[in-house]
Amino acid sequence: ADVLITGRNEEKLKKACATLGASCQYKVFDVTKIEDAATFVEACYKLCGGFDTFVLNAGVSLHEGSFHNVTIEGFDVQFNTNLKATYFLSKAFLEQKLEKKEEGNLLIVSSNTSAKSIDISYGITKAAINSMTGALARRVYKKGIRVNAIAPGVTLTDMTKDFAVFEKGNYANNSACGRVFLPEEVAEVACFMISDASKCISGEVVFCDAGNHLNVNFK
Repeated sequence: ADVLITGRNEEKLKKACATLGASCQYKVFDVTKIEDAATFVEACYKLCGGFDTFVLNAGVSLHEGSFHNVTIEGFDVQFNTNLKATYFLSKAFLEQKLEKKEEGNLLIVSSNTSAKSIDISYGITKAAINSMTGALARRVYKKGIRVNAIAPGVTLTDMTKDFAVFEKGNYANNSACGRVFLPEEVAEVACFMISDASKCISGEVVFCDAGNHLNVNFK
């Protein structure tokens, strides 16, 4: 695929493009600048000469633990990045596709925390994303546009690296499936969800956590 990646740090983007090769280019953008969402999506379209798939992966978690540790500032940071940005970028992409009368794929990265009752900001944003995914999918599928989400379990990324080590007795040990996941495992699922092999799937949240989110009562 020809790929355009985006983020706030140009140096990181350059390094990623160098690793991914000539088929990858980048554009610096802060997803929380929602007033520029439509302009950004159109600029990406022109840079790529058109594009059919939009993956929304930006997210932040402050790992507050419980509502006691949630602050107004922290709440806003997570809602602005995880939910508000995702909502308005989704809106911009879908409206662009509808206006141009093109088919497409929108894939949003949720989290397995979205399946649980939770009192911290991150989980609440992801639960809202799941609801939004289903509604948007029903709006646009007949127009040839699919909307889905994937919901990974704890995955070894920069955001979780300090919380996903067995020796520290935290997220990894709390996982019912007994392990954390690798980014490339989640990427395989993402590739399936945006491929023609999944054309009959829309409005789904696919959990990538080996069933860790399930409420199972073993006797």
